[in-house]
Amino acid sequence: ANVARVRAGKAEVRHAYTAYFPQVQFDGSKGWLRAWAQQDGYPATYGKTYTYDASLSLRWTLFDGWKRESEIAQAKAEERAAEQEVHEREDTVADRVWSDYANVVTALQQRKAARSLLSATTESYEAATESYKDGVRNILDVLSAERELAHARAVDVTARTQVLQSFTNLAFRTGDLLSQHPKGTNP
Repeated sequence: ANVARVRAGKAEVRHAYTAYFPQVQFDGSKGWLRAWAQQDGYPATYGKTYTYDASLSLRWTLFDGWKRESEIAQAKAEERAAEQEVHEREDTVADRVWSDYANVVTALQQRKAARSLLSATTESYEAATESYKDGVRNILDVLSAERELAHARAVDVTARTQVLQSFTNLAFRTGDLLSQHPKGTNP
C-alpha cells in the first residue's frame, strides 16, 4: 500500500507539471433540422437538412500567481512523505528480521550449552549412582544429582523449544512460512 502511494505521488507530480502545457479541445456535433411549412394558397411542405458543427480551441495559462508551482511543490512533498513511509517500513522489517536472526543464533548457543549441561549432569548422576552402589556416597548425594539431572533436562527442553520458536519467528518474518504452506503463497 505504501509503494502504491509512492507511485500515486509520482503520477500526481507528473500531472501537476501538465498544467504548464497548453490545452487543446475539439468539439463536434452532427444533427439534422426539419421543418414543416405552410403558406396561404399553397400546399404544406416538409423540409429537412443535415447540420454539422466543429470547434477547436487552444487554452494556455501564462501566469496564474504561482498556483502551479505550489501544486507541484505540494505533490512533491506528498511523494517524499510516501517514500519516507516506505523507507521506515523497510527499516522496521529489516530490524525485525535481524532481531529474529540474532534470537536464532542465541537460541542455538543456548541449546548447545543446555546439551553440554545435560551431558555433564547425566555423567554426574551416573557417577553418583555407581558411588552409592559401591557404598561411597549416601542417598542424599544421589537425590541431589537426580534433581540436577531433572533440572538439566528441563533446561534442554526449554532450549529446544526456544530454538524451534526462534526459527519459526525468523521464517515468519522472512515470509518463508508462506512459501512452504500446503496451499502455496495464498493460504
